[in-house]
Formats: sequence, structure tokens, C-alpha cells
Amino acid sequence: MQGIREGFAIYKKNFIFIFKHPFTLIPFLLALGASIFAGIYVNSVFDLDSLSIVQLLGLVYLLTIVSTFSISVASLFILELLEQHETTGKMRPLKALADMLTKDLWRALPIIIVWSIIDFIITLILAVFSALRKNKNGRTTRPAGPLERAVRILQTTVRMGMMVIFTVIAWDDKGPKASFDEGMKVYKNSLATMLTGVGVSEITAIILIVPLILVQLLSKFVYIPIDIFLPATYIYLAVSWSIGKLIEQLYVSELYLWNIHYEKALENNENITSIYDVRKPSFTDNSFDLLDQ
Repeated sequence: MQGIREGFAIYKKNFIFIFKHPFTLIPFLLALGASIFAGIYVNSVFDLDSLSIVQLLGLVYLLTIVSTFSISVASLFILELLEQHETTGKMRPLKALADMLTKDLWRALPIIIVWSIIDFIITLILAVFSALRKNKNGRTTRPAGPLERAVRILQTTVRMGMMVIFTVIAWDDKGPKASFDEGMKVYKNSLATMLTGVGVSEITAIILIVPLILVQLLSKFVYIPIDIFLPATYIYLAVSWSIGKLIEQLYVSELYLWNIHYEKALENNENITSIYDVRKPSFTDNSFDLLDQ
């Protein structure tokens, strides 16, 4: 239960961080823009109905790697900003961009490729589930079943796991294999808190959609001009998606920072029995938690 409580506490503080630093949403907004542009380009250049199964799979993988690569770049950039924030108290975007491009990205490439393959497989499985829920006219006949929802949760779990590995790459300057091993320690040391993060991420996505549903219901009774409603809807969806991804990155990064403090306490032979005996760092306090790590 303590791990679950700590997980919710971290999420609450992450929302506060975003409120204080809203510009940190920009990298994920750009990542979403890259994926949308790639989708529009593919749809306009290729005649999808005339392509073979192999060609269609190739395009799906291309779009998947654009998505995973753009999210990865956004995550690494945010991580460099967080490292500055936790060592100097300031965030310099240009330096973060330079460090991300010269130090982090090349080490993260193997992880990004592995992630794109896993996400590609999950995307295909979800596509099959979606097709099975549609009738001959292409209309969805029933909501997603428990197995499909489980696969979606797996997709979130994998994504947040990759974000842990990116944190190690950016903050500890380690290679992909060492970063993977270190990232797995986070799951081992604080499994309940990590899984809480996955669950709350799914809940957050639902909560962020609620205002949009309410507006749509309101539009049945109050006239809302379409030239205002559609752009506002797209903007809201883009910001909501970006908030969700930034929250995930902040969550796992703070959890990894907590694990750093835990391992340091073990090295110093402090009287602790678990990670929950160690002070939990936060991106919203005035402590420079990476300065002496």
C-alpha cells in the first residue's frame, strides 16, 4: 500500500511541476506533430488500397519508428532539462538540446530500435482486436474487452520502462546495456510504485478526455460554431496527449532519482530496510538532488 500511496504522491507533484514549467510540454507537442505529419505524408503519397500486406506492414513500422523516435528525442531533451534543474536550479533549453544530440541520442538508438519493434508488434495486435470489434460496415459493435485493455496497459508499461532507461542514459552517461540493467533495478526496488505509475497513467488519460466528452454533450444543447469547436478539440487533444507523456517521463525520472538516493544510502550502511525508508526527492522542491549523486 505504501508503494501505491507514494505513486499517487509523485503524480500530484508532477502536475505541479508542469503548472510551474508549461514550456516543458513543447517537446512532446513537437513529437506529436512529427507523427501526425508522417501519417499525413504516407496517406497522401501512397495508395494504401493497392499495397501488399508486406508493404502495408512496412509503412506501419515506419510510422511506429517515427513515433517512438520522436517521443524518445522529446524524453531525452526533457531529461537534460531536469538534470540542469536538479543540479543548478535553472533550465537552459539550448544546452539541453546540444547535450541530447551529442551525448544521449546515439547511445539511446539501440533502445529506440528495440522499442519500435516491440511497439510495432503491440500495434498489430491492437489492430487485430479493433478489427474483430467491427462489423461489415466498419462500425465498432462493442467496447474493448479485458484482453485488449491488458495489451494497451502493456504498451504503456513498455513505454514507461523505456523512459526509465532513457533516464539512466541521460543522467549517468551509460551505454544501452548498462542503462537497461540499471533501469530494471527500478522495477525491482519499487515495483508497486512503478506499476501504480502505469495504472495512474491510464486513469490520467481517461480524466483528460472527460472535459471533451462534456463539451460534446453540451454542443447538443448549445450551438458551438464548427470552426471554433474543431480547432479547439484538436488543440485540447494534442495538449492532453503531451501532458500524459510528460507526466510519464517525470514520474519514472523521479522514481529513478529516488532509487539513486536509496542505493547511496545502502552504500553508506544507513539503517534502512527498503526504498521507502529513504527521503523521496521531488522536482518541485528546492533541493538539488542530482548535485552530489
